[in-house]
Amino acid sequence: MLLFLALQLGGQLSAGRAGAEDGFINLFTAISYICLLSRGLIWILILKRMKLVAAYPLTGMVYLLILPLSAYFFGDEISWEKAAGAALIFTGIVFTAAGQSGARKGKSA
Repeated sequence: MLLFLALQLGGQLSAGRAGAEDGFINLFTAISYICLLSRGLIWILILKRMKLVAAYPLTGMVYLLILPLSAYFFGDEISWEKAAGAALIFTGIVFTAAGQSGARKGKSA
């Protein structure tokens, strides 16, 4: 799952950089598409080992990571609205993980 998240994050950052470069096709566009293809293949492997209801919420972690990284690499501003949105995403991930943990405990009891 960490490799999937790294590829998703790398693809997002590459796409952001590609948009800032001249021309439609450039190195960052290629990197972005390579990450997209690789991420798709890894997602299939993840779903063979995890249930979708458990795996999909973890993809939201990228939205938490992209906020400070885009500020660092691209000088994007982190407004209170963006921070509040990130907090809501984090809350959703925590609640989903807690629900998965509770569901597992309920099955074994």
